[in-house]
Amino acid sequence: MKIGITGISGYIGTEIYKTLRANRKTDIVGFDLDSTEYLDDCIFVKTDILSSDLKTLFKDFDVIVHAAARTGPGYNENPFYDFQINTVGTLRVLDAVRQISPNCKIILFSSAMVYDSMGEVNPPTVFGAGKLSSEIYGRAFSKTYRMDICALRLFNVIGSNCIAPHGRGVTQNFIEKLEREESIKVMKNTFRDFVHVRDVALLVQKLCFHPTRINTFDSMDVGTGVASSIIELANIICDVFEVDYKTYVCEVENSHESRTCANTNQLFRIANPQEFASLRDSIVQIREFIGTTKKRKPTRN
Repeated sequence: MKIGITGISGYIGTEIYKTLRANRKTDIVGFDLDSTEYLDDCIFVKTDILSSDLKTLFKDFDVIVHAAARTGPGYNENPFYDFQINTVGTLRVLDAVRQISPNCKIILFSSAMVYDSMGEVNPPTVFGAGKLSSEIYGRAFSKTYRMDICALRLFNVIGSNCIAPHGRGVTQNFIEKLEREESIKVMKNTFRDFVHVRDVALLVQKLCFHPTRINTFDSMDVGTGVASSIIELANIICDVFEVDYKTYVCEVENSHESRTCANTNQLFRIANPQEFASLRDSIVQIREFIGTTKKRKPTRN
């Protein structure tokens, strides 16, 4: 099987490559603007999804995993540029595959940010709007051109790669502040669904080898189905990194509850929920990855 990964140098693309590389029955080609040290012996093609000749690059693939995207802090600051990368870039990938390899399966990465605070598909940010637009194009291409396309709505993905230079989000922010011995603020009544990046990569691997179905579009939430409070996250990080919670954490009142959690009904038809890493296991893995051995003072009481 021949699999192409766009955005292979990124946070999730790197983990997908490492997971698929363990399967000797796959030939993997990575596409991105820049390579990284994590790619080892990967066949890498420098690619700009907005300008490169994707029809030539995507010829004879069985699966294209489209992980290239603009994410992280600041993604709402330039909505037109984000639209170009996240939506126009996706459209170019879809159209290239349609023209050159119509039987090729496409796995797109969407986001939980397509949902509003009530869990309805009603994106409150321009980033979420762009991701939903990509899903709509994916569905239209699937129905019009009889293609097999799946969109994964990722919730809060964490793991070793969430540490710089790939990292983003609340987990990295907390850990970096504790490393600098700075206090962190956590909002009460705030809940998020944290899923380990390795579990995302294993799901992608299963989807790659799932039988191709024509004229099919799926979108599924990718998370654990467990909403953990940000206070619980801070407690676990402090415990794993051996720092005193009361010394470094300031709990802040929230005027209303904020909760995001994946609907895993469709996901767990493919993946085994028992195999997903717990939030504590994910933080322990991050601690091991960065090799932190220094104990903070004051220590726990």
